[in-house]
Amino acid sequence: MFPRIREGETRLEPLIAQDALTELLPQSPFVMLNPALASGHLEALKRTLGQGRAFRLYSGPEMKGSPERAREVVERAGDMARGKAR
Repeated sequence: MFPRIREGETRLEPLIAQDALTELLPQSPFVMLNPALASGHLEALKRTLGQGRAFRLYSGPEMKGSPERAREVVERAGDMARGKAR
């Protein structure tokens, strides 16, 4: 799950693996600049993304201080990943 804070209602957006990889790569800048590590690291990221679903979470102001709302969003992501619309 890749969060973004924004105005408006909280929502989840499914991501294709390529978009999720684009989100992950900037989190590994030094590894990706090291040719000895980059290939293996990239393969590990691809394998990880192939084992689950990725989502972008647009978090609205109603999430602040609301663990119940956060739980609902995570449960919804699980339902979406299992193919159950919610």
